[in-house]
Amino acid sequence: MKKFILGILSIVVVFSLAACGEKTPVNSGDQQPSQVTETSNVSEQTEQSDAIVNVPKDQQIGTAGSNMPLKDREEDAKYEIQVAMQYLLEEAYGDKVFDARFKDIKIYSGEDEKNNNLEVGMDEVAFEINYELRPSADTDPNELTAGTGEYDEESGWVINKSN
Repeated sequence: MKKFILGILSIVVVFSLAACGEKTPVNSGDQQPSQVTETSNVSEQTEQSDAIVNVPKDQQIGTAGSNMPLKDREEDAKYEIQVAMQYLLEEAYGDKVFDARFKDIKIYSGEDEKNNNLEVGMDEVAFEINYELRPSADTDPNELTAGTGEYDEESGWVINKSN
């Protein structure tokens, strides 16, 4: 279970980083903007990231904005989890799943992470999710019930799936 959660966490991180896009270079004042190179931009961003990450919570001031940890931005985290789950389901089931519905996403707090011995970074989240799968027309629904889940004949969905 921990490996599965950590796998999903890594997927969430990849998509989070991809969504960040390019940052504008930070100008120290003595350089012209055209003189800022990609290498110096990367170094400055790394130094800024280290400075942000290493500030104790009780010393943080102002509004966090996009520097707030992903787990503290619940709507963003839930979106990232849903995107990661879509990719994970595509990888795991391929054409066997026609549709998926994600329900009851619980994002672990820092205390939950400690209690479960999870080492989660600033832009990573540990979570639990309940979801339902709609099998493709030519798929045996019982193939999708492995681990968790049961086939609801009335609706045609595999329900009570969780990870």
